[in-house]
Amino acid sequence: MHKSTWFIAIALSAALTGSSSHARDLGTIGPSYAIPERNLLDVIQERLKERMKDGFLEKQRRKLTERSKRYITRPRGLPLPRTQTYRAYDVSLEFVTTEDITDGHGRVLYPVGTRVNPLVFQSLTKILCFADGDDPDQVKWLNRHCSDPLKHKLILVRGNYPKVTEQLNRRLYFDQRGYLVDRFEIQAVPATVRQKEHILYVEEIPIH
Repeated sequence: MHKSTWFIAIALSAALTGSSSHARDLGTIGPSYAIPERNLLDVIQERLKERMKDGFLEKQRRKLTERSKRYITRPRGLPLPRTQTYRAYDVSLEFVTTEDITDGHGRVLYPVGTRVNPLVFQSLTKILCFADGDDPDQVKWLNRHCSDPLKHKLILVRGNYPKVTEQLNRRLYFDQRGYLVDRFEIQAVPATVRQKEHILYVEEIPIH
């Protein structure tokens, strides 16, 4: 290595590592400035003001309001076909515990592996009537065949909930996302579910 090149390399190394005892202060090369950092809350508030001015927030508020109204008016149901052929079958609610079931004091009521039937302890006191609220004939069927509030509970699987409630002048329930029809293995509506001893008796009833 050339002598001058070797000397420059050593000088740079000493300046970078600070290991040389002969290091000197070379002075300030140029002025330095602190980098200003804006408060995040100030930035957010500024952006919100901008969005308010251009109407973006108001548009989003209206969209959210309309979406909520649509969901209340027409919850997410399950489109089931209209019953064409009469079908009747039994459904058991019995299940096997996968862990110990305890009371409020920690005492084991049902150890893991126990078969439990909820209908033994809590009876289904009313007949459940399932129908599609978008089908006028099924709404009429509800009014004719499930008319006693003391005996029947009306459940829509689809439809305009407030509209059908007003038509029937009755308290209605809505099977959101088809949870009940799936549990009761209902494949078509209208249908009814009632308790028979310790099982459920399901009927899919065609209307003409």
